[in-house]
Amino acid sequence: MVRPTHHERLNLRLSLLKLVPTMTKSTDDILQSNNRYATTRYLTRQKPVVTNNQHDKIQFKLFSVSTAVGKMDGGLRRQGCFKLAIANQSLITVITIVYNGDKHLEQTIQSVINQSCVNVEYIVIDGGSTDGTLDIIRQYDAWIDYWVSEPDKGIADAMNKGLSLATGEYIVFIHADDYFESSDSIKTTIQQSHRADIIVCDILYGTDLKKLSPRGFNFWINFKTGVYHQAAFCWH
Repeated sequence: MVRPTHHERLNLRLSLLKLVPTMTKSTDDILQSNNRYATTRYLTRQKPVVTNNQHDKIQFKLFSVSTAVGKMDGGLRRQGCFKLAIANQSLITVITIVYNGDKHLEQTIQSVINQSCVNVEYIVIDGGSTDGTLDIIRQYDAWIDYWVSEPDKGIADAMNKGLSLATGEYIVFIHADDYFESSDSIKTTIQQSHRADIIVCDILYGTDLKKLSPRGFNFWINFKTGVYHQAAFCWH
């Protein structure tokens, strides 16, 4: 994996501050700031249009509206930089849920930002960690679209929170002890999707990387029984 240097982090932050606001969704208005990483190849000052139905359980937004004590957030969106789907390049949202996960989180982040896929949006939801997790998140602030750290009601609550912040066409959850095995994982999956609503893949599990294949999907039972969430790309 390629790890951003301090010099790259500084230069990227400076370049983001100099970006010119965009007014349309044409590819001419997409801003390239750092072509080396999946989450910074295409950025725009134009905010995505977020629409909601008041009856929906999940209300979509670009920023957390929580007033929880100790809440912190950051990322590219806080610098005024956003993502849009562009011609022939679907926007893929990757969501990472973490709580006191400093042992594995950096590997997870690096596996996301080093993807060969052109247009990746990255959301990190932290449950108010008390170890070194926040230090790692801040280190990669310029490569994460949006992150928020605050207490939550458990992993399901955190996943719903991440989903509410996503703007991509496909969404996949890669948590803090998971990682993409290949830099081409997203690209290969989307190329073979044929615009399916749900794309399921194999996973490598455990220290011996045992290959596990999905057993099929049944809408009447839980995802856990047939599809591994780390290997499920869902149409948003």
